[in-house]
Amino acid sequence: MRFLPLALAAALLAFAVYAALRPDPVVAAVDEVRRANAIAGAVVAFGDPSGPPTLVTLGEADPRRGIAMAPDARFRIASLTKPIAAAAALRAARDGALDLDAPLPGLPVPFDPRAAAITPRMLMAHRGGLGAEGFDPMFEPARLGLPEDTPCDATALHLWSTAPLLHAPDTEKAYSNVGMCLLAVATEGATGLSLSDLLAREAEVTLGGPATPLWARTDAGWEERLDFPEAFRRLGAAGGGTADAAALWSFAARPHPVQAQSWEGEDRYAQGWRVWPGPDGAALTHWGGISTDLFTLMVVLPDGEPVVALFNGGVEDLDGTFRTLFAAICSAREQTCG
Repeated sequence: MRFLPLALAAALLAFAVYAALRPDPVVAAVDEVRRANAIAGAVVAFGDPSGPPTLVTLGEADPRRGIAMAPDARFRIASLTKPIAAAAALRAARDGALDLDAPLPGLPVPFDPRAAAITPRMLMAHRGGLGAEGFDPMFEPARLGLPEDTPCDATALHLWSTAPLLHAPDTEKAYSNVGMCLLAVATEGATGLSLSDLLAREAEVTLGGPATPLWARTDAGWEERLDFPEAFRRLGAAGGGTADAAALWSFAARPHPVQAQSWEGEDRYAQGWRVWPGPDGAALTHWGGISTDLFTLMVVLPDGEPVVALFNGGVEDLDGTFRTLFAAICSAREQTCG
């Protein structure tokens, strides 16, 4: 009988070691996505917003040479640039330089008279109507008669001056990359700052610049993908940012006015975020991706905890993977999101 206390102590110690070694369920969910999609590596940032983030690396930064992923690796963040560009517009509004509910300032007369009613708030909610039928002009400017290397902001201004809107302003939602770039044009004009300066001020994000390589697993082995920093830079406010996970986590950990509002009904876009109303409060999300080459995710849970996951590869089903991972993160924290 005297051995029972020792056995119990040993069992408790074994459980404690297991608990310490077992990954956080958020990390486990991210790693499951990484492994299921044969992605070489990832960095995850999470934790209570009142303290520093926990950074966890998964896999490799260079699978050919077996180089482990580093916590400070910089990634192409794609559409995670959008909430940061929107935050720059919100700051300009707080400073009195930009009216979010007034027509866009400093632009030429639009081709479509209805466009004169577009406001910054509509663009942040993807309700401006700027775009093209059947294709994304940011990725295919040549279909508008523009050079292939036309930056997103120039493409947006071209559409403003030459094309009808997809719908009347603020009557429906149509996700618009060029709309976010037009928002950046208005914010730059209102503040006198370049987009590079605006992004750096909000979240230590650069336009283009060096980033960890992107990899895809092929029958012949690992293949490096999309090594075109200037092409990413041309995506501007819609997707041209480069950052590390800690910088994005710090941005997400800030108070966001949109989360403090009362929301009901279905999810929608507002202030650059996708807002998911729920019984525990609103969750905020954004994901970015380019088919099988790139995938990124930023979440603010209803209780305010930010989670950032940056991958150096992509997935076949971008929206489906986002929904699966978002649900897993919410479940890991026992919160109802949407």
